[in-house]
Amino acid sequence: MHPVNTKVPSKSLGLVLFYVPPHVILEPGHHPTEETYSIVEGEATMIFERSRQNLKKGDCVYLPP
Repeated sequence: MHPVNTKVPSKSLGLVLFYVPPHVILEPGHHPTEETYSIVEGEATMIFERSRQNLKKGDCVYLPP
């Protein structure tokens, strides 16, 4: 479910589930929607404009639009 999909009533909330293999680095990005990331398994590091946050299983991160 994502606001870009015209069949979904959401205007600013996206829901996406994806798997990131170990040691993979994702390119930085920016989205006009709110986003919430939940770490289901393993660990991750999220890098923001002015900080970085180490995450582990059970952690959640909210990103405003």
